Amino acid sequence: MLTDPRVSWRHAVVRLAQNGWVFEDAGSTNGTFLDGSQIDIRQISSSSGFRLADAEDGPLVHCWVSGPQPGGVDVPAPGTAGLSADRRDPGLAVSGRRAEPRDPGDGRQQIRPAGRENGAPAKTFAEHNEGETAEALLEQPRKPDEDDDIFTDDGAMATAHAHPSPGADGQLPGRAAAEAPTRLMMRPSRKRPVVAALIPAWNEEKFIAATIDGLRSQTRPPDLIVVIANNCTDDTAGAARAAGAEVIEMPRNPHRKAGALNYGIETLLASLADKDRIFVMDADTVVVPRWFELANAVMDANPRAVVSGRYACRNAHGLIGLLQRNEFARECRMTDRRGDRTHILVGTSTLLPVAMLREVIAARDSGTLPPGYVYLYGSLTEDFELTLAAKTLGWQTISPFGCDAATDTMPTWRTLWLQRIRWMQGGVEDLRRYGWTRVTVPFHVRRAWILFGLAAMWLFYATVLATWASAGTVVTSLPWALLTLVFIADRVAAVRAQGTGSMLLAALLVPEMIYNMFAQVVYVTALYKAFRGGPSIWHET
Repeated sequence: MLTDPRVSWRHAVVRLAQNGWVFEDAGSTNGTFLDGSQIDIRQISSSSGFRLADAEDGPLVHCWVSGPQPGGVDVPAPGTAGLSADRRDPGLAVSGRRAEPRDPGDGRQQIRPAGRENGAPAKTFAEHNEGETAEALLEQPRKPDEDDDIFTDDGAMATAHAHPSPGADGQLPGRAAAEAPTRLMMRPSRKRPVVAALIPAWNEEKFIAATIDGLRSQTRPPDLIVVIANNCTDDTAGAARAAGAEVIEMPRNPHRKAGALNYGIETLLASLADKDRIFVMDADTVVVPRWFELANAVMDANPRAVVSGRYACRNAHGLIGLLQRNEFARECRMTDRRGDRTHILVGTSTLLPVAMLREVIAARDSGTLPPGYVYLYGSLTEDFELTLAAKTLGWQTISPFGCDAATDTMPTWRTLWLQRIRWMQGGVEDLRRYGWTRVTVPFHVRRAWILFGLAAMWLFYATVLATWASAGTVVTSLPWALLTLVFIADRVAAVRAQGTGSMLLAALLVPEMIYNMFAQVVYVTALYKAFRGGPSIWHET
């Protein structure tokens, strides 16, 4: 395990070129050296010693070839050295992380970093199949060891320790949380923003590994993954460590998800620059492989953008699951029509600029925003409240096409009811906190429009029922019948990407009409609860 802070996260790569094994610098900050001279690429002889980051005292990587070595070197085209080595060629990346073993092949090379671990020489073995493609390697989930160090592109590393604050019960969140190290990057010369992923997890022992693997397999993976084991009674922490994540344990957190996220952000923030980013996601969610690539590209192009994911359903079983999947698909379609602008930074997956987080904290301290830290403890919908805070400070909330986050649907009508009551009631209460501003007016207008549509729909139902009760029949004219067909066709087209089952459900119309009636009852109930006053009730869903 290399712990020298001068070694880059993707420092060098050993790969099989056309005419033999080569050792290649992967665009590192401090360079790679052989016999005192800096190199870009060099063929590995029977025994070669390369120094990383410094010609004299940099970590020594000793390489040798166990079989015959052909002559000549296949030098890559200019301009490729800055790419991640494993994106360019199916070789072995040399970095601050142990190399991953591959299936044995005909050409086997070994890399042994100079140094000792637990009193013994640290050994790293890498194996490579000559026919293995880069695409195949990218599809393999990475399983890092739990004590691996995290480095940035420039190799700088520092340790930031948590500074716990007492909760509402006056107790600290626990010794494990207070002592949990999170290794972060400090050097200002790094070439791209650092991305740290925060995953608050409550009893997610069975699924947390899949969530972490989804982050490891990104085309642009995060630099650090931290799981916050939040009031867990199972072995979520152990499962997360086994999957290669840093873990902060909070056995006594009175503030639920918002408390876990605030604690994680406070732990990381001091070690991050304004240009860096913190990714927050739910522990039961898996993001698509290009999520980080697409989101970072948007934020690189727009420095005032905050990127939120789009809802996608992982397990849409039964009628209630199909109804929710169709609902999310239509919301994505509306996001497309708004030019990727989103009304909410969803808790399932959001990439937050560090500069925005610091602005929010300062604005809360000054009274410009409701008092608190980043996430507001008193909010039922802390992600929506943060959306209002970001918009108030002039940040743009974007949900790019392709940034899908697959999460579970609610399996029963009761859990769906509790989820939607919390969403709706929390949203209304957050809008009341902010009052009438340039940011909240559009939300108030949409709420009024929803109420108008709800009243119109129920008036229509009442008219149809009254007509049927008085005349014994309901006569439909041809224009209205054609308009209904157009309405059905539009609903079917909106979910065509979800498959035949979703399209058939939309074509039947009646099940989705009943689902809409359910949503309307939820909305009215949530409004009543919000304006009735009294304590808000938070349900875990």
